Amino acid sequence: MSGRKGDAELDIDEINNDAEIVMIRNRLGTFLETARNCDPAALLQKLPPYLLKERGILLVRSSRYEEGFSELIQEAQLPLLAIRVAEEAYCETKSLAILNALIKCLFASYRTGNCLRLAATMLERYYDTYSSIDLVALIPEDVEIEKIAVALKRVVENETTRENRLKIERACQEFALLELRGQLERERGKWVQLEGEERCQKCGEAIVPEASTMLYVLPDGGLKHYACGKTDAESGADNK
Repeated sequence: MSGRKGDAELDIDEINNDAEIVMIRNRLGTFLETARNCDPAALLQKLPPYLLKERGILLVRSSRYEEGFSELIQEAQLPLLAIRVAEEAYCETKSLAILNALIKCLFASYRTGNCLRLAATMLERYYDTYSSIDLVALIPEDVEIEKIAVALKRVVENETTRENRLKIERACQEFALLELRGQLERERGKWVQLEGEERCQKCGEAIVPEASTMLYVLPDGGLKHYACGKTDAESGADNK
């Protein structure tokens, strides 16, 4: 890089168009996106302000999502790079804050280039992540809804399907609970349905209803005093 102008005199157009500089910056960008053993915040402090693309990548990697995507989309005008960086970060962390910041910045620039179409594409791609309430907070009031109608329809349809699925699951759980309650009541009924003289299969003594409020009911219908059954259980003996 010898013979080039000092930083204070650098021509921004030259930085963006010089073939050698572009190649070096592409390599730097790849490194900043993929390097795992580096401190993004520390690197960010060393970058000059005119390296918008590189600053945007490092801001995202420093969890300053909205700042980073704003730098990439609005300042550097690289929405496709912003999407790639966002999806890589989301795959790693599964943080909805990343997608929210990306879509919000795309909508903020919806008058520029194809940002509105890209925002709709992201909503369609991650339709099962959002609810209609989430979308209200992300979409600017002056956006023409018909231009993102397909994406919105998919989100709403998925939300309806998800609600119906949850209702079915709740109904099944309630039915299973009723079945368990019925079984419990039937088991409780066995404790008091003594016919004639019943004897404990452990100690052989008679079971007196008034004195035996709790009993062990065996699979074959036989009974044990609660104390006898508890002793067997504690000693590891089968209640048979």
